[in-house]
Amino acid sequence: MESRTRQGRRLLVTRSRQAEDLGGCQVIFVTHSAKQRVEHILDTFSAMPVLTIGELEDFARKGGIVNLKIVDNKVRIEINREAAERVGLKLSGRLLKTAMIVRTEHAQEAHEGQGDDSRQELSREGAQ
Repeated sequence: MESRTRQGRRLLVTRSRQAEDLGGCQVIFVTHSAKQRVEHILDTFSAMPVLTIGELEDFARKGGIVNLKIVDNKVRIEINREAAERVGLKLSGRLLKTAMIVRTEHAQEAHEGQGDDSRQELSREGAQ
């Protein structure tokens, strides 16, 4: 564990190979090394107000909230609004303007063709 202070808030960085060990976290970053366990990790946090960020192909389409990917040597952001809303997170319009909006694979067919024009703030509901 590594502890830092940013903008007056304590930031604790914890690394674990077991998703269950990270239950008190507000943000989870899933790396390439966890590729085989992505579904289990996302299932573990699917009902918790946790921002899940990944760097894996189709991470957001599998239910992660934010996916970072390299396109033309630039970092691009994919956002799954459905996953964020399901756990009580709101997404900022500023973030949504720069991101590609994706849906969870099982929900994609049901919503194809529908517009996506609402913009909200990124914060945990009730967070200060």
